[in-house]
Amino acid sequence: MDATQKGQAAESLAVAYLLERGLKILHRNYRTPYGEIDIVISDGSTICFVEVRSRRNERFLSPIESITSMKRKRISNSAQYFLASGQEVPPCRFDVIEVLFPGSSMPEIVWTRDAFRLN
Repeated sequence: MDATQKGQAAESLAVAYLLERGLKILHRNYRTPYGEIDIVISDGSTICFVEVRSRRNERFLSPIESITSMKRKRISNSAQYFLASGQEVPPCRFDVIEVLFPGSSMPEIVWTRDAFRLN
């Protein structure tokens, strides 16, 4: 499995994970002039912008640690673009779903709500 296939598999696992928990998927791979948001969900009245990260192991950096300040800025700009289309800005947050592929065992999924804030 190459990196693109692994990324798509991680996103599909993340979507299934969120759906199992009763969340509503609003968009997948939401593209803007600023970048892409992997998944946009509604968690009750809150809009969540979800970055999906996958790794084979955590030897170097955990998936959440790999989200640079530049990546956060792109996600933030994309989120603002998304929110600009609405009348009223709802509560929102930035979540991260980490999908760890530890070899032959089942993938491990870790969902971090409110994983980072904007500066």
